[in-house]
Amino acid sequence: MNNGEEEWHDWWVRHESLFEEARLEWGTLHEELYNLELFADTLLTADTLEAVRACERAAILISGSDETPYEADSRKRPHCTADEATHASALEAAERKVRSLLSEVAPGVWRLSIFTPRFCRLLLEELQHYETSGIPLRRPNGMNRFGAILDQLGLEASLSYLCRRILRPLGSEALEALVRDVACAGEARGVAQLSMPSHPPPLGGMLFPELIGRGDADYTYGFVVKYRMGEDVALAEHADASVLTLNVNLGMPGFTGGELVFKGTRFLDDQPRQMPAHTVGFAQMTPGDGILHLGGQYHAALPLTAGERVNFVLWMFGKHGVVRVAPYEETERLDAMQRWGAYAEEEMQHQLRST
Repeated sequence: MNNGEEEWHDWWVRHESLFEEARLEWGTLHEELYNLELFADTLLTADTLEAVRACERAAILISGSDETPYEADSRKRPHCTADEATHASALEAAERKVRSLLSEVAPGVWRLSIFTPRFCRLLLEELQHYETSGIPLRRPNGMNRFGAILDQLGLEASLSYLCRRILRPLGSEALEALVRDVACAGEARGVAQLSMPSHPPPLGGMLFPELIGRGDADYTYGFVVKYRMGEDVALAEHADASVLTLNVNLGMPGFTGGELVFKGTRFLDDQPRQMPAHTVGFAQMTPGDGILHLGGQYHAALPLTAGERVNFVLWMFGKHGVVRVAPYEETERLDAMQRWGAYAEEEMQHQLRST
């Protein structure tokens, strides 16, 4: 076997428990990677984490402690209180902060700073530690031959936390419906400072609310890909098996080339592979910076011209690997309270099941 290049599915399934026993016996190098929730303050960027926490706090205050965000949304309230209006305003401000941390580097492709340089260094060291064990590494996917599947290293819990708390709400962000509801209720109650602006709020329809609703991005498949001269240097045009993809530069210094080229999105654009190409490079990105895009957006990796490029990739999708392709109607899309309150709701339900 050469880095899992002989992709015999049955062989991997048959020996899965043996490899897991070997991994546990070999041990880990950096335990904090395996508990991202506990070590979030040192592994995730401070600005992103604080903006997410602010959104969560505001969403929980709006929903109230006696019901979940989804129950609060489904309950038709004829009015809102001044406190509720204040919390909604705080949520709007918090989401505006999230929006300020994102920049659109190509149509539908959003750059953000997600991991600290420490996370990148620890993950690269952890991969090297695992590779020296001699335990076979399965290739990341059917197109990349070199790298590692992160579940095989035991990182499932950290990947799930990253998806549910940070990436899923970013992917589904759309504030306009909530602001409109609270503004109308505030007007009816005489609450000041809540008139609806003449144009959509800056966060209205942000990122991909048309494809990411409840349950559409709850599951993950994470891997690391390596591009190096003499091995994989490029990747043909394709779409991912995900509804949402995160692709992060892990910071190997000195590489050139290897840019991604993006086109249109399957099922959303007419003739997506014929649309104009837009190039996004990683060489100038800070370690831990990455991009978010719809998995269905066609893209390719241009040839690496020098050095080695190593990236963290996370695919997100629904239960049983389902990838949503049918857009939601505007009235079906999640509002901010549902989106940012979902993680707290899931944790509460988990605690109840554990008691």
